[in-house]
Amino acid sequence: MDKRNIIRKVRLTPEEDALFKRKAARYKTVSAMVRDAVAQFDDTATRGKVKALREMTALYHKYEQDLSWLGGRSSSARLACPRTSTRR
Repeated sequence: MDKRNIIRKVRLTPEEDALFKRKAARYKTVSAMVRDAVAQFDDTATRGKVKALREMTALYHKYEQDLSWLGGRSSSARLACPRTSTRR
């Protein structure tokens, strides 16, 4: 295992420091939490997920509008066409 001998200094407010400590509670150290967070974070993937979610939402809204339109057309067609009676 490589030694961890590079030090990164980060400036934090007292509130941010408390947040770091709370989030790091399940880790051995705050450094371990930061390393894990950086390893899991991928800004490009996050943007892609947000874009995909927006596209999916737009498709859902269009589908919902199309269904609504078809429902209205179906009701209009039923009213416009007289029923023929099969009873005698």
